[in-house]
Amino acid sequence: MAQSGSYCSLWIAEYYTTLTLCLAIVSLSINQWQSYLINVLYHLPIRLDGCNGSDWPNKDLIDYTAYRVNKDATIRSNIAMAGVKNHSASHSEIYGSGTGLQAPFQVSNGGGSQVARFATHLASLAKGNFLHAKMTLDLIEQGHLVTKSSSFKVLPVTLSEIFLLHLNLRFASLRAFERVQPLLCVCLASLNPMSLLEMYHSVNALLSDEPLTWEEFMQRIKLLKGLLVQRSDDTYMLFHPSFREWLVRREDGAD
Repeated sequence: MAQSGSYCSLWIAEYYTTLTLCLAIVSLSINQWQSYLINVLYHLPIRLDGCNGSDWPNKDLIDYTAYRVNKDATIRSNIAMAGVKNHSASHSEIYGSGTGLQAPFQVSNGGGSQVARFATHLASLAKGNFLHAKMTLDLIEQGHLVTKSSSFKVLPVTLSEIFLLHLNLRFASLRAFERVQPLLCVCLASLNPMSLLEMYHSVNALLSDEPLTWEEFMQRIKLLKGLLVQRSDDTYMLFHPSFREWLVRREDGAD
């Protein structure tokens, strides 16, 4: 849904009957709006997962994992060596295909089956969520996750665990996180992406003590690099709607 005042669904509801018949609307909705779109606006649900017995989302995730493993030697060696006592082998390669892991593996020390198990396990955890798979592979690539066991129990199960791990890696203490908390609050409260100057004045309006200098503000902005992304119009927004929703739920006391 849009974050610019009125929700997209309300706009659709208002103008839906005036649209020409040759125009089809394909909309993606969070759970609480699905019944409204189906029962009120008479949208037909389209399922990308499990449609006609197919399993394309998982196969796409496995292919994406195969691409990342082939591309990065750090991920490749990390996965291939999980649970292996003899670390003499350093090369492994996994190949994906349009129908899943059916192409041959080229891995020394039996690492091919290990990487195949990893790809299948990650796909089962992600449940069609490419953000989950991407961020998990990013953590492995950066050395923050080490798959010590062949069961891959160290892998985060939910996006919530991944977001929490990212914040724990960035901020070693609550005091460190409190330095950027006003910035996150401003981003959550704003209906539109804000420029740095707008964020600066909004953050200082929240502070009851001495206002931040511009230099202090920019230092805190740098701490959120990757979590705040710059748009083409030089405004800033949180890197993904799921992260925004997670922060809101945390603020409301939910997991």
